[in-house]
Amino acid sequence: MKKSLKNKISVLFIFSVLIILICLIGMIFFWSDTMKEDYGLVMMLGICMLAGIGILTDFILGKIFKNKWVLNIIELFIVLIFLYLIIQR
Repeated sequence: MKKSLKNKISVLFIFSVLIILICLIGMIFFWSDTMKEDYGLVMMLGICMLAGIGILTDFILGKIFKNKWVLNIIELFIVLIFLYLIIQR
C-alpha cells in the first residue's frame, strides 16, 4: 500500500515548494521588472533549480533517515543555514 503525501511532507520539501511558487509568481506578475535586469530571468531560474535540488535532497535524506523527527530536524538545520546565508548576503 502506498504512503500518502501527508506522511512524506517534511520541512525541506515545503520550503522548496514555496520557493518555486514564489519564483513562478514573481516571474508571472513582475515579468517586466525581471527582464529589466541583465540576468533577472537567469537568477529566477537558478533559484528554482536550487529548490529542485532541495526536493531531491529531501528525497535522498528520506531514504537514509527513516525516523521522521530526525529527518525534520536535519532538514530544519539545512533550511536555517540556507536562510542565514541568504540574509548575510
